[in-house]
Amino acid sequence: MHDGAQVFDCSIRDLSEGGARVTVPATQPLPSHVYLINLRDGLAYESVVVWKRGSEAGLSFLKTHQVGELGGTELAYLKRLWVERAAR
Repeated sequence: MHDGAQVFDCSIRDLSEGGARVTVPATQPLPSHVYLINLRDGLAYESVVVWKRGSEAGLSFLKTHQVGELGGTELAYLKRLWVERAAR
């Protein structure tokens, strides 16, 4: 079950319809299944990690969610995270 217990910041380096290349702290453990939140566009991508080299990782998108529409769902924590981080 995903609940936002493990949260960390990253930088999106490349973004396409099917995936992204992100930069994460090199020592950050990366689970095989993650949600990538695009703060600017208000999207959350359900993703699998397909590679990791040092501080970079490649993600393949499984599903895209409009973060603003996630209130009251099991993914509502993504909306909370989006609001918190976008306010920075």
